[in-house]
Amino acid sequence: MKKRFLTMLALLSVPSVAQADVRATYSDGSVIEINDEGAMRGNLVSEGKWLLHVEGADYLLVNDGGAIRVLDPVIVEQVANTYTPELFTMILGEVPPLAAHPVGDVMIDGRPATGYRIDDERNVSFAISNDPSLSGIGEAITHQFRIWTFMQGPLGSLAAPLADMLASGTAVRVGNVDLVSVEEVEIDETNFAVPGEPLDWFATEEVMLRLGLIKVG
Repeated sequence: MKKRFLTMLALLSVPSVAQADVRATYSDGSVIEINDEGAMRGNLVSEGKWLLHVEGADYLLVNDGGAIRVLDPVIVEQVANTYTPELFTMILGEVPPLAAHPVGDVMIDGRPATGYRIDDERNVSFAISNDPSLSGIGEAITHQFRIWTFMQGPLGSLAAPLADMLASGTAVRVGNVDLVSVEEVEIDETNFAVPGEPLDWFATEEVMLRLGLIKVG
């Protein structure tokens, strides 16, 4: 009993290894960043817009003439639905969702992965790596993809099934964008700070219309 107690005490006294901040950079310059507390931010294939996940909440950050506006994804989705014509929604209901088809092993910047084509495309649009050292990046990408498709309302529902493919590993290729580097680096904590309160419904609508995030007609 005494020996078992001393062993438990020794295990408890071993300091835990701190999880390092990680930055993944893709070939278009976009990044996924994760800090040691599990917060994450990314602008992967999103035309300069950032998704921020911190303390269990998600935010969309958009540059509005130099000012950063904070949008609530739930409100963004509501606005998107408001501006989706009913006829368009009905047509989408008849369109099958996108499907990913594995095409075998590929090599992306020296990383082995499984290639996928979407529907009848000829090119490999996605490549998923099973490297466990990249799992945190993969989880961040999958989460952000789910948020993006959710915010797009009915149109996003067509792409939503691709989340299962992304969740199977880490995307080292997304469209024409490839993962080029992964580094453990101290990331400025201000990168994960929410720069203000989320806009209300009407202010969100005004920003989305003005920046072309939704179109009328």
